[in-house]
Amino acid sequence: MLTWVQVVDDVVKIGLGALVAGLFAWLVARHGSKSAIQKLQFERRSKILSDVAQTYEAYFQAFYKFHRQVVGLSQLGPNREALVLLANAPASRQFFEDTWSQKRELDEKLREIFTAQSQLMLLGEAKSGEAAKGLVRAIADALQSLGWDGYACKSTLVQEIANPVTAARESFYKEMRLAFDRSV
Repeated sequence: MLTWVQVVDDVVKIGLGALVAGLFAWLVARHGSKSAIQKLQFERRSKILSDVAQTYEAYFQAFYKFHRQVVGLSQLGPNREALVLLANAPASRQFFEDTWSQKRELDEKLREIFTAQSQLMLLGEAKSGEAAKGLVRAIADALQSLGWDGYACKSTLVQEIANPVTAARESFYKEMRLAFDRSV
């Protein structure tokens, strides 16, 4: 026959064991959930940063293609009237049409930059955002310095105009690398 002390002792042993097991299971599940959430946040942040980097790289590449095309035009000479005649000649018309096409592509990429800037703001990446703005500003300054009117350039230093853009691009990637490091 069991006494009430033995019954209470068994209840405490069984109940306490169940409570400890339940608490341990809850802690393990909580840790697993936190880890899974952190992993998802890391993956999402890394994906956004990667998309932003690709957007800015596409903008830079569009600038580079256009700049290279304009460098080719500048080597034909500074005489605008001669370039206008050349642009209307069937043999060279495609070259000028390609240049205009590359300028339009550059302008279209600029629209995508605004989305990328908002993503950097969403992530709280102020320094990366500033470096990104610096790259866009350097490209805008370079385009203005080129002074391309559809046929000729106003600048005689066409090749040197891209140097600040390259420096701004390097600065942007330096900050993006730090942003990726903050993700870890």
